[in-house]
Amino acid sequence: EVRELGLTLVINARKKPVPVHLYRALLMVQEQTLHTVHSIIMLKDKDNCPRPEKHPGLQIDMVTSVRALNKTVEASQLTSDLGGTFLYSHFHWLQFHQKLVSFMADLRGANSLLHNAIKKVDSRKQMHAAQEVQESIQEQRVLMKEVLEDAGLVTLQKEGGTLLARMKKEEFRFSQSEDYRDALESMTDLYNQVE
Repeated sequence: EVRELGLTLVINARKKPVPVHLYRALLMVQEQTLHTVHSIIMLKDKDNCPRPEKHPGLQIDMVTSVRALNKTVEASQLTSDLGGTFLYSHFHWLQFHQKLVSFMADLRGANSLLHNAIKKVDSRKQMHAAQEVQESIQEQRVLMKEVLEDAGLVTLQKEGGTLLARMKKEEFRFSQSEDYRDALESMTDLYNQVE
């Protein structure tokens, strides 16, 4: 239902004018995926309040006070600087996302390494001589040694569980975010695969 309605964007333009390229970017998104943007609510100062240019394909409403904004958008959907109760810190979100991307890359690398090693071990050739069996055993020992000494895998074994636990503790910061929950679930699943 929410996807069908589209996004309502609130732009705080009290201190700075809205860059023209923002409208172009929103129009491009709107063209590629219909109904992505339902409407734009622009908060501007009363003193500096010229109507924004019309942009066909974008519904732009202007409000000149936080009180008027609160009549249009529920307080639970607005951050504290806009008179709302929605807990959000862009700094913390970026910090979390950087850790997430880095950790996921490490997990994917380790997962790939382990899958490739398993494939090599599983790809058994038919062996007819004792010498071939000995060579195969030696190759598998070398392969397992390489895997177990892989720096990325060793680091994940030592620090991965702690990092995952720390990131789960940050849930209180992003408790309202489905993206956070989905990302954490994907990360936990991948971590468990590697384990």
